[in-house]
Amino acid sequence: MLFGWDNPETTDDQLINKFKEKLTRIDHKYNNAKIEIWRQNNLIGFLKPFPSLALQLNERAKAIFQTYKSWSQDGEMKKEFKAGQPQKDFISNMQNELRKNGEAVHIHVWGDAGIGKTRLVLEATRADDLRALVIYCDAASKFRDRDLMNEILRDDNQFSVIIVIDECDPDSRSYIWNKLKYRGPRIKLVSIYNEYEDTAGNINYFDTPPLDKEEVSSIIQVYGIPKDQADRWPELCGGSPRMAHVIGWNLKNNPEDLLKPPDTVNIWDRYVAGGDDPNSLKIEQRRLVLRHIALFKRFGYGGDLLSPKRKP
Repeated sequence: MLFGWDNPETTDDQLINKFKEKLTRIDHKYNNAKIEIWRQNNLIGFLKPFPSLALQLNERAKAIFQTYKSWSQDGEMKKEFKAGQPQKDFISNMQNELRKNGEAVHIHVWGDAGIGKTRLVLEATRADDLRALVIYCDAASKFRDRDLMNEILRDDNQFSVIIVIDECDPDSRSYIWNKLKYRGPRIKLVSIYNEYEDTAGNINYFDTPPLDKEEVSSIIQVYGIPKDQADRWPELCGGSPRMAHVIGWNLKNNPEDLLKPPDTVNIWDRYVAGGDDPNSLKIEQRRLVLRHIALFKRFGYGGDLLSPKRKP
């Protein structure tokens, strides 16, 4: 790799001969060495199709967007991953979509909070031919009309990219896809959101499957909980790997409060707020309603509460 040379008119053949001249002083066999000269512009050309690698090399990987490697090192993404057959099928089907070369691809992944949407996308893009293309944003606001989006939209920019956008609400999803869908097969967009909203067009909708009881139990066992005890808790988790990790962690470290949130993230706020501002009036009202619903559910709300025939 040639990073600098004081004679810009020197040809690669001349440089190769210079290398051989030096090498043959060590051993004459190097006179037949096969040598290629890679200049700075060659290296840039090699990296241009792989934005994730380029960002990593120029130390911009942890900006408002992340490379695959940076994303995979987030705390939530480092937890033990368990997959049943539905999850394996999900990963395989997504990889097949991402490898299509006919046109731009948009995959929308949806499902309940904590069901494992983001982690499944991470696992689907872990393959060697996909992860170097990944750019991850944990909110649509970090991509929409930002420098990265404008860079991708430039006419002279031909790099291939898999853009993964978490918490991508319907309005942002529609806006971003409208900008990208005619940019050709080099563009792959994966949007993630809690809610399902069917639209006309060519968006591929992926419904995130819940974990089976066996996989939920196996996550709890990762925390040192014996299988016979771990098998008691999958019903409470509702197929959610996030809940399984909370239960497993608390069974080991905090058995008096099995629903205590971990110190890395307040998961209950994430369940309630989703992609909305947790401090907004809208979310405060949602919390109030949910508390009352939980109260009524605990003490009963079926039938006519005022009926004289209702037993206490």
